[in-house]
Amino acid sequence: LEEYASAVVMAVRMSCDQKGVAHPVLCSESGRALKAVSARVGLDLDLETLPDELLGECKSMETYARLGDFQRSLACADHLKAKGVDLFKEGKLGLEQMTMVDG
Repeated sequence: LEEYASAVVMAVRMSCDQKGVAHPVLCSESGRALKAVSARVGLDLDLETLPDELLGECKSMETYARLGDFQRSLACADHLKAKGVDLFKEGKLGLEQMTMVDG
């Protein structure tokens, strides 16, 4: 486990250094892979950077929430997160974008 965690931390550190991005705080959740949590409180990320399929789901989630249809909003949020994880695993979603989807 220590070897795995060290490899993950080193990979994230190197990737951040190459991109000139501040190092994130890494947290481990029991039964889950390590995930990044931004060291900054406000991420200043633009939703428009998300792929169209995620952006549409995000906008639907917000619309349903504004209309008070929280069950549909939650269903959109679940779909958004699941699709985000799939795209992240495929390398089609960056770490900051995944952090935004996860939030």
